[in-house]
Amino acid sequence: MFLEDKKIDINCDLGEIDPSLVLERSIMPLIGRCNIAAGGHAGNPEIIRETIFLALNHGVDIGAHPSFPDRKNFGRVKMDIEDDELMESIKRQLSLFLDEVENCGATIDHIKAHGALYHYLNENIPAAEKYLSLVEALIPEVKILAPEQSQICELIDAYPMEIIYEAFADRRYNKDKTLQSRSISGSVIYDPIQVVDQMDSLIHKGGLLIDNEFIKLKANSFCVHSDTENAIEIISAINEHFQWNK
Repeated sequence: MFLEDKKIDINCDLGEIDPSLVLERSIMPLIGRCNIAAGGHAGNPEIIRETIFLALNHGVDIGAHPSFPDRKNFGRVKMDIEDDELMESIKRQLSLFLDEVENCGATIDHIKAHGALYHYLNENIPAAEKYLSLVEALIPEVKILAPEQSQICELIDAYPMEIIYEAFADRRYNKDKTLQSRSISGSVIYDPIQVVDQMDSLIHKGGLLIDNEFIKLKANSFCVHSDTENAIEIISAINEHFQWNK
């Protein structure tokens, strides 16, 4: 199965919730791209290192997953800090991650912001500019995962990094292409059949039917959250339906 002349790309946020990495060992063979927590909302050097080794063993593209420095709220709440302080934290996270990538003899493929940082950068032009400038200074050859409606995508032409348009396989969308709040019942999709149906619509129709209106949505990579309770079942169903082998 192909999407814009490329095989379907499944990405997953890892190194977040299971220090034993049992979950990572089950998920890694089923995906093409992993986003590894860089120490902001979760993770530490040892977990980063072991997750990188797992990715190398399974031929999975390695990505950094920086966030607001907020373990208490798992990086899912916007912190009241200045952008310069936030960028310093992201710089520390990415520097830590790059050190571990080098120690493992690996290569960083991409970056994907986590949680509240992901949404903040999508909506805030000054913060997005500072973020892109920081990434350019550290890793100008890296790819960046972001949704097509984000400020990141609006600004990216001025920078050397490549964009990968991301959509979420296990989350419901609003008409403005933002994700439904997790506080809304049904915003997280747990049924593998419904996840496959949503991906099928994005791949073959180029968008989703939301409240009886078709909304176009571009996607090159599809995220399944590892903390979705049946993530392995969902990713397995995606692989089976689309006959995808990485």
